[in-house]
Amino acid sequence: MSGIDSRLAPRPPTAGNSTGRLAARNPLSTRCVRPGALAYRFAPGPRLNQLLDRLRDTRGWGQIIGPHGSGKSTLLHTLWPALGSAGFEPLGFVLRDGQRRLPAGWRREAAGGCGQRRLLVLDGYEQLSWLARWNLQRTCRRRGWGLLITAHQPQGLPMLYRTRTTPPLAQALVQHLLADQPLALPAAEIDASFHRHRGNLRTMFGELFDRYEELRG
Repeated sequence: MSGIDSRLAPRPPTAGNSTGRLAARNPLSTRCVRPGALAYRFAPGPRLNQLLDRLRDTRGWGQIIGPHGSGKSTLLHTLWPALGSAGFEPLGFVLRDGQRRLPAGWRREAAGGCGQRRLLVLDGYEQLSWLARWNLQRTCRRRGWGLLITAHQPQGLPMLYRTRTTPPLAQALVQHLLADQPLALPAAEIDASFHRHRGNLRTMFGELFDRYEELRG
């Protein structure tokens, strides 16, 4: 299933922005900031238990909406371990750029559940074609499956959560990652990088990775 990760559960570490010991020493490398490595930090408002209650109320239908790099995938990874105890059996797909359909056999895989309510989890729902989205929703409704998605714009499903980023959040995340390190990044640099990347934490971390390497010499 090229381009698709059918498991949204935490993954083993992979190489970061660099390789070898360099990436291992830099706490801002991709392996340290990817979804599943960092827990989602909720803004004031609903928390994990409230989101799970909402998902049960909607019988597993919901959308997580937010701009690029705002933590949608991270929130899915934070939700994932609790979905089973909430009565769902999740099956997840990560859709990459230009991926217009789900892999062949996804219905058969989804139907092979163990009795709990099946919940299809799609990270990057907007990649699917209009027809693929329509077929997916029709199949889920007919079979009584839930459908939880991430997207940049609302897709007509019940709203579960809107992700957003702020300068204080960026500061808190970078400080958390550098807590045990001998070097620190000035708050002004973190704030400037946040605004340069228009709140996209993913690309901000990439820039700060390089800046941290410069400080290490």
